[in-house]
Amino acid sequence: MSVRATAHWWRVLGERPPVRVRLFCFPYAGGGAHAYEAWPVQLPLVVGVYGIQLPGRGARLAEPPIRRLHELVPPLADAISSASDMPFIFLVHSLGALVCFEVARWLKRTSRVGPRQLIVSGRSAPHLPDLEPWWHLKSDNELLESVMQLNAIDGGVAVDAELLAFMLPVLRADLEMNDTYTYVEQSPLRCPVSAFGGQSDPETQEARLDEWRAHTSGEFRARRFAGGHFYLRTCADELAAEITELVAKVGLHDAGWGY
Repeated sequence: MSVRATAHWWRVLGERPPVRVRLFCFPYAGGGAHAYEAWPVQLPLVVGVYGIQLPGRGARLAEPPIRRLHELVPPLADAISSASDMPFIFLVHSLGALVCFEVARWLKRTSRVGPRQLIVSGRSAPHLPDLEPWWHLKSDNELLESVMQLNAIDGGVAVDAELLAFMLPVLRADLEMNDTYTYVEQSPLRCPVSAFGGQSDPETQEARLDEWRAHTSGEFRARRFAGGHFYLRTCADELAAEITELVAKVGLHDAGWGY
């Protein structure tokens, strides 16, 4: 399967030759590839940035959103596997951490080339119970209020009924995928894992963030930035510096790819 044939799974946000490593960016709940549009200019030229585009948004608006993680992982993993002609890294925020974690484990189970680095943000380790489960069962008003408290969307969206009607079903589907997820214990990944979070985000309290350590036999690092759940908007430069350092550690001249 060619990269071109599976490219509907991502949107190229930045690809300035000579690209030496691919950075696949997974969206948060209700989000799309556009969430990472600013990243290409903040990273080295050798990094190609690809925003994962899930069904129900962007160019895939006509497709129904996926509500179960086990339905999403195999086709997405197959698509990413088609782009394994060069090293790649996973960068994720919030719900995206679950998606990329299970994609990485799928690639490992099927003995395919996996990510050289897993960079997770805004979510505690997948084996821990959610602090506030069953978000997808909230009423529209309750769900909107909870999301607004996270600063996940601009206040202006609340008064735009048409945009709200479009956004909530996709958001609810993504949250259902999170709420119905069941962690199954497996051997840890071999690639390094870096876990980032906001200092005032309950989801990434120090102990909960450090639990990601259990999911790699490789190097682990954790860092908490000033801010809440969406700290990456206000600490973009600091986060970009961290990611640049991690990209440099991938060892592009090393032929051994770990996952």
